[in-house]
Amino acid sequence: MPSVVSYRSVIFLSSMRSVADRQDCEDRNPLIRGLAIRTMSSIPLPQISQSLIDPLRHALQDADPYVRKTAAISYVPDHSLFR
Repeated sequence: MPSVVSYRSVIFLSSMRSVADRQDCEDRNPLIRGLAIRTMSSIPLPQISQSLIDPLRHALQDADPYVRKTAAISYVPDHSLFR
């Protein structure tokens, strides 16, 4: 059974990765923006999901079709966030 310390380290590392991904959501390269949305949406923590709301809304209106497609796919599991 994993210890409390390992859960804390996973949460810490996930939150640190989320900060980096939020910055990547504003990158000039559409692949970086799409991968940042995909990575953030795959972390199953409520704190990360809450920080994904604004980048996901912007990605749904992005000029690049890859970013919009990735945002739409990421939106489906997290649709309860927008109610």
